[in-house]
Amino acid sequence: MTGDDLRSRRIAVVADTSLQGGALILRLEAEGWGLLQLPPQDLPQPAFDAALGLVLDQIEDYARHGYSIGLFLPPEVPTLTLALQEGLRSRGIAADIM
Repeated sequence: MTGDDLRSRRIAVVADTSLQGGALILRLEAEGWGLLQLPPQDLPQPAFDAALGLVLDQIEDYARHGYSIGLFLPPEVPTLTLALQEGLRSRGIAADIM
């Protein structure tokens, strides 16, 4: 990027619970990451599936345009992590677990 643009073509995918308190947001911003929040796990299943599909569409678009994808997911959300990884795998998207 140029000038004052600090973005680094990296997108951090984070669980909604990881954003409480703001520390992770500040850290990712300082490290030059963009941020993409996952839907809350407590949504009704059809709504969760639809919301996750939209997030996967966004991730796919970022990956297609050369962005690195990092998964910043806490261990206490294994169901969300598995659903996300399954969705990424089915679309052929590589992501690093951070």
